Amino acid sequence: MTAVHNLTRRNIKLFFKDKGMFFSSLITPAVLLVLYVTFLANVYRSSFVSALPTGLTVDETLIDATVGGQLISSLLAVCCVTIAFCSNLLMIQDRSSGARRDLTVSPVRRSSIALSYFLASALSTLIISFCATGISLLYLWKIGWYLTAGDVLALFADVLDHLEWKTGFRSDGVAMSVYSIIAVAIVGVCTGVFNGMLGHAGYAAPKIVNGVTVAAAQTAAVKGAITFGFVGLEAITGIILAVLLIFLNVEKTIDKEQAEIKARREAEE
Repeated sequence: MTAVHNLTRRNIKLFFKDKGMFFSSLITPAVLLVLYVTFLANVYRSSFVSALPTGLTVDETLIDATVGGQLISSLLAVCCVTIAFCSNLLMIQDRSSGARRDLTVSPVRRSSIALSYFLASALSTLIISFCATGISLLYLWKIGWYLTAGDVLALFADVLDHLEWKTGFRSDGVAMSVYSIIAVAIVGVCTGVFNGMLGHAGYAAPKIVNGVTVAAAQTAAVKGAITFGFVGLEAITGIILAVLLIFLNVEKTIDKEQAEIKARREAEE
């Protein structure tokens, strides 16, 4: 584990020191955020308003918050893929520069080297995604976010109260541990899935010619895989999340459940 830890630190430092890879990973969220704010926000807003029934009026702040939430969720979904893709270029860079050969001749298992690449990619992606999330939240705060951070945490607390009412077990620590594990691990999993799609489609890695990185021409299958990763997969996950949220109805009975929890605790005392 020491070797994995040291190699992971080495890969993260190299990624953030390499200005080319680092700024390339920031280009996508920056460009998309500018496009959303300056152009796509108006398009989304017009589509949303035009779909409202005649005679129904909705507060402007609520409309702006709904549109902003949709745009930012799309932005963050794309960032998880594009940033991970850029951070994984370190593997290609090590192979082309010969650093990979230096690592393989050292007394470190190949599985540890591979694991360190994926861990570094996951952590690097997580760091930049958190920065993008902070910027996005500032944008939502400026236009008027309908759900505040307190509202989101209150909904999470309602779910925990419901679980305590149903099972008699308070699972705050377990829930946050599972949430943290998923938030960290899913980035690496998604990165692996996306790289697997590209590899299966026949992705051609860029080559260094006379010290200059030259991009390779990609096949239609590779372009299709990238399009699916950016658009199709996002649409599928969005539909799945929307269906799951339909069944999130803990607030309908939360007052009754909290009263029963309070009475149960008082009886135990």
